[in-house]
Amino acid sequence: MRVFLQTRQGREVLKKQQNAHKMEYEKDSFYFDHFCSVTQDFLIVKQFFIPSKLPYDFEWNKIKSIIYVPQSADRELSKQKGQDSEGRWWALDSLRTSRKVIKIYNIRIDTECEPSKIGFSVVDLRKFLEAALPYLSYGCIVTGCLLEEKEEEKEKEEEVKNPEQL
Repeated sequence: MRVFLQTRQGREVLKKQQNAHKMEYEKDSFYFDHFCSVTQDFLIVKQFFIPSKLPYDFEWNKIKSIIYVPQSADRELSKQKGQDSEGRWWALDSLRTSRKVIKIYNIRIDTECEPSKIGFSVVDLRKFLEAALPYLSYGCIVTGCLLEEKEEEKEKEEEVKNPEQL
């Protein structure tokens, strides 16, 4: 195996494996992850159309509201893909309905265009909101729940109160 990795072909295979999970930089994006991108003109939801997994671009002025909820608190209402009981269309996220505790947020947006209700995931909520808020219209409602961060703060406070247990 060591001999193979020293050949040109072996180095190429090793480089492909090391870069397999890295995301390429998306120019013109202020925020991007595996699920969405924020540009000056659009909110791009990746893997929205099924089965083609093509993205869908939403103009900022068409978005009426954004609601964010941790995936761990939203498993019953959201779907892995397709339409849920509320009539909301969800972009593909295979981990959305899993029982693993992952710090990913579900984003629900209501728009003035079709489909009027969509859902997708976001990896880093703070960076997403920092990038998206300047482009939203004045009347857009942004609300949500940060359960996971509150739980982490409570754990830190308990550690400070009870230093003997450490």
